Amino acid sequence: MPDPSEAEAVVNYYKKNREHLINLGPAWPADFLTVAYWENELQKNQREFQDDRSLRFFLFDRANPEVVVGSANLSNVVRSAA
Repeated sequence: MPDPSEAEAVVNYYKKNREHLINLGPAWPADFLTVAYWENELQKNQREFQDDRSLRFFLFDRANPEVVVGSANLSNVVRSAA
């Protein structure tokens, strides 16, 4: 899970892949491609992980660890017997 200080790498990933990703999920808010938006989202992602509610992470390039190459999200996590 990226730290909020890595928000710029996430923004760059979405900018680079915008054409492919923009129609794959909910509409992006107006500030989606800003560092401020992703700093907030990454903080929220860490809180949800700590609360056992979700796991939202990004895949970084091993050769260039400042470059995001993908993402995956697991949400609606329930940690108890169903």
